[in-house]
Amino acid sequence: MRSTDPDGWDSLEPFLHELYRERLMIDRRELQWSAIAAHVADSGEHQKYGFHNPVDWLRVRFQMGEGAARDRITVGRHMRRLRQTVEAVESEEVGFGHLVEMTGVADALHRAHGGDSPFDEAKLLKAARTETVGRFHFTCENYRHACNAGAFARQAERTYEERELTIRRRRDGMFTIWGRLDPITGSRLRVALANHARRRGAGDKRSFPQRLHDAVAEHLSERTENQLNVTVALETLLALKGSPAAEIAGAPLLSAATVRRLACDSTVRRIVIDPGSVVVDVGRNRRVVTPAARAAVIAREGGQCGCPGCDRPGRDVHHLKPWAEGGPTDVSNQVLLCYWHHRLVHEGGWRLVRMEGGRLQLLRPPPDFYYGAA
Repeated sequence: MRSTDPDGWDSLEPFLHELYRERLMIDRRELQWSAIAAHVADSGEHQKYGFHNPVDWLRVRFQMGEGAARDRITVGRHMRRLRQTVEAVESEEVGFGHLVEMTGVADALHRAHGGDSPFDEAKLLKAARTETVGRFHFTCENYRHACNAGAFARQAERTYEERELTIRRRRDGMFTIWGRLDPITGSRLRVALANHARRRGAGDKRSFPQRLHDAVAEHLSERTENQLNVTVALETLLALKGSPAAEIAGAPLLSAATVRRLACDSTVRRIVIDPGSVVVDVGRNRRVVTPAARAAVIAREGGQCGCPGCDRPGRDVHHLKPWAEGGPTDVSNQVLLCYWHHRLVHEGGWRLVRMEGGRLQLLRPPPDFYYGAA
């Protein structure tokens, strides 16, 4: 092992070579450790030590993070199914991180389909050989969406249920804010604050947290609209089977239902790509609902959510027949909804229809919406 004293480093090349060799050895050891970890985890011995599940047992016993322990158990359980990828790690073609991403997809599809899983190891391995682990993560997520868009959407809903935000007033009058935001809300907040959080010249000595705080204050005072760039495949817009998910830079991939909600009444820039990843259309910034139509809908609904039984303020104008499916943009096809109900009729699978006489009726999703395979 070379000296770790930086003063003795005349050239970095030998150290980079050594780092490469060490990384290869670590990846191979990770394979061995994962195989043993899966065997131990499946033994059921964690109960004898007072642990509810094997992940908690291993993370505490070996001082690991929960995600790291879970990833390695999953890798160990799928090593026999992913022999090509395991061999690729051993032969230095891909890294252990690629294998972790691939086993995540294999595990999700195996849980959803059992023995009929459509998982194609060779297809993903081809991508892994040319992509970084970070880029490969999104490739795997897109593949999971293409194989089972319904399961992908249901997982997104389970993740959404983990959202939370806490605002507490301290004794000194300041407030503490903590939370976990869903991908759309978090992306919108980041875009909204980006311009305000920049340094204002060389004399700006504020720390980044201070600038972020001041950006919130400025944004709340201005109440300006901000734009999101959503990249979506042409086949996704056409609702074709096997289509990939949509993407917002720096955020988890979006299900087709979320894209439809954003297209309903948002200021978005739609970037459409063909199967060869060639941009075929960059939509202009525009609001699907015109200001005049919005004012008419708000006046008709009295500013409240139009969903039966809801008395919350309306926020979004929803198209009863989706605009993307050729629904008209006239007021008769629009209704004002609060954030909750607008999300319910898109991601939640509910339907809002106008009955004879103009009365709105909220219809439950089909029985297989949450539990079906597709």
